[in-house]
Amino acid sequence: LSRTPANVAVLGPPCVGKHTQADALRRAFGVCRISAKELMSASSSDEEAVRTLGTLLQRNECRRGFVLDGFPTTVAQAARLDEELAKQKKTLDAAIFLDAPEDVLVERC
Repeated sequence: LSRTPANVAVLGPPCVGKHTQADALRRAFGVCRISAKELMSASSSDEEAVRTLGTLLQRNECRRGFVLDGFPTTVAQAARLDEELAKQKKTLDAAIFLDAPEDVLVERC
């Protein structure tokens, strides 16, 4: 893999295509994808979700980088994410916000 590693968050409203785009980025950059659904189903609080994320980021498949699919969703989660990334000496290279007209989102959902 000759592409530069990337640490990216893909954000946006439900049904906008976060999962599709996160998966495309995962394949393009050879990084792991971690979904908000994965984090929140394993946790009962923002703190636990970020702790789970910290553990997942240490997997071998995440060593080249990661794509966060729909996470963080709140300012509190973003702050905790920053703290966790700093602990691991990592940064978020980009946050991509996807949007679509409301009628399109309603149709997709």
